[in-house]
Amino acid sequence: MERVLVTGSQGQLGQSIAEISKRYEKQFCFFFTDIEELDITVFDDVLHYCQKNKITIIINAAAYTAVDLAEDFPEKCYAINRDGVKNLAKVSEFLDIFMVHISTDYVFDGDSEIPYVEEDQPNPISVYGKSKLEGENAIKLDLKRGVIIRTSWLYSIYGKNFLKTMIELSRKQKEIQVVADQYGSPTCGTDLAIAIMEIINKRELIKGIEIFHYSNAGSCSWFDFASFIISKTGEDCEVKPISSIAYKTKAKRPRHSEFNKSKVKNFIGIVIPAWELSAEKTIKRLL
Repeated sequence: MERVLVTGSQGQLGQSIAEISKRYEKQFCFFFTDIEELDITVFDDVLHYCQKNKITIIINAAAYTAVDLAEDFPEKCYAINRDGVKNLAKVSEFLDIFMVHISTDYVFDGDSEIPYVEEDQPNPISVYGKSKLEGENAIKLDLKRGVIIRTSWLYSIYGKNFLKTMIELSRKQKEIQVVADQYGSPTCGTDLAIAIMEIINKRELIKGIEIFHYSNAGSCSWFDFASFIISKTGEDCEVKPISSIAYKTKAKRPRHSEFNKSKVKNFIGIVIPAWELSAEKTIKRLL
């Protein structure tokens, strides 16, 4: 039986993987860790844990994702998003572990008017984006075989995310202002978790380091996403569009970060649900 280490187990994706893990219990034995159980920034700890538990697959869902705080605390951000990833990659290479690493749309600057393909040149515009790109580069340098999955606008029933925030605000406020000039694709944590497991089940197809883009099908603005969420809650709350210039944040965000998902669909054979369908299912669960 394959033994799968899932780092960042208390995050949205980690909890989403835990939720679906029972579907795969005949094939895989899962080990869920967060920083309390395993600090990925300490190489010896990673090596010892993987050797002790005979890990054969790593899903790295651990990340520093506080995009604005990263501008003030870059060392903390790089420690997890670059150095921790490097440790996992080195251990994976040394112990012949198949590694799946989760990256982000923030490795791009967002200036493209067409959806990004995996071969497009990254150009991050924030500390968070730069740290995630360096994590990708560490994998390419230290690991001969594995997968990098870039995703975007992740939400789930777990933790803090845009979808849950909109629901909470709609219950307290009569009006919400949301940025209308940034475009991307929402990603349901459960859908991404299933996609990861589908990739792992077809890992014999992976010969080197493969990058895949995965988000739900379709795209929208944050304003569109918020309007859709509120429309499904039944709350009497108006969503008003504002520009990203009016909504100032410490870190710059990509203006366009839509993904072209043709590669993962064709290479792995994944069927990707529409973002509206998955968002509605998640909203129903939360309500």
